[in-house]
Amino acid sequence: MEGISRPLISLPKINLGHIHLLTDDVGLIQHSYFCIPDRNYGYSSDDMGRALVVLADIYNQDHKNDVLSLITTYLSFLRHAQTKIGHFHNFMGFDRRFLDKEGSEDTLGRVIFGLGHVVELASNDKMRAIAKNMIEKSSHLLENLKFPRAKAYTICGLYAALKRSEDVSDPLRCILTKQSDELVSLYKDNRQKEWAWFEKEVTYGNASICEALLLAFNLTKNLMYKKVGLTTLKFLTKCQWNGEFFDLIGNEGWYAIGGKKAIYGQQPIDAGYLTRAYVTAYEITGDRQYLDLAKYAFEWFFGRNRLDTPLYDSDTGAVSDGLDPDGVNSNCGAESVICFLLALLSLYRVSPKNNKGWGVLYTDTVP
Repeated sequence: MEGISRPLISLPKINLGHIHLLTDDVGLIQHSYFCIPDRNYGYSSDDMGRALVVLADIYNQDHKNDVLSLITTYLSFLRHAQTKIGHFHNFMGFDRRFLDKEGSEDTLGRVIFGLGHVVELASNDKMRAIAKNMIEKSSHLLENLKFPRAKAYTICGLYAALKRSEDVSDPLRCILTKQSDELVSLYKDNRQKEWAWFEKEVTYGNASICEALLLAFNLTKNLMYKKVGLTTLKFLTKCQWNGEFFDLIGNEGWYAIGGKKAIYGQQPIDAGYLTRAYVTAYEITGDRQYLDLAKYAFEWFFGRNRLDTPLYDSDTGAVSDGLDPDGVNSNCGAESVICFLLALLSLYRVSPKNNKGWGVLYTDTVP
């Protein structure tokens, strides 16, 4: 990777302008029409689960009342969305009516992802208790997840929640271990020569699975989790890093064994999750290549991509929804800005501060 690095990248100030724009007294509106909330599509538990990860982290650092208000709104939405059996509705129309009996397994995992961070970082015992109770109500469902991304989100959420528990027999720890073992089994079942992945197709949000196993290693010290997490992250890098920029796998065909990688329909979720996974790998291994890769993955948002065009708007805090055949997608939905913020906050963990107090990433200096 020598010869192509930029000398200094300043991390942008956290801008929640677009999050505030998309939020009303019900929750976070999931889509936008260009840069304005699109009320035709209502709300999604997926988005509010992941947004809680961002907001809990920000509030833990800064204790701003406007962030606490957002956390309260999203937590209230999710409590209302939880069904009697512990699952969650995903979609609610703008008329405040749920549009599904229950969401997918991924929805359940994404909500647990957010609730776990509330348990870890929330400002008071009552708020943490609400989130913990919601997780426990879902626990019997978490034991029997089938899909790898649902397992990964759940592991990430439980890892955060378990930071407040020293009980090695905690039932949530047992669920985390079970799901981590099952991810390793999926990897072993699907790996082939030149194919080191959990499925026979690489689709979306891929790096979250790698990160989940690395976090599971951090908790349990099971070296197999670390080995598989780093091996599959290396495979994702090989699939998408071309030596100059990350050319992400697009949703217009994905990438299957023996197939051709889809170029367009590249989404912020993949750049954001890659950044987080590389940061976690760097924290665990101390290997600076992961810090460099995290920077390159994050720069996808700023134009280091196939179209050489930025997706992030520093004035509004909005993020475009992806790279399409005809250019950058003009809409700026909730998932896009949340995944950008997830990546940004992970980089803040490993970046020194400049004289204004904001994080910077040096090419030749590891913090």
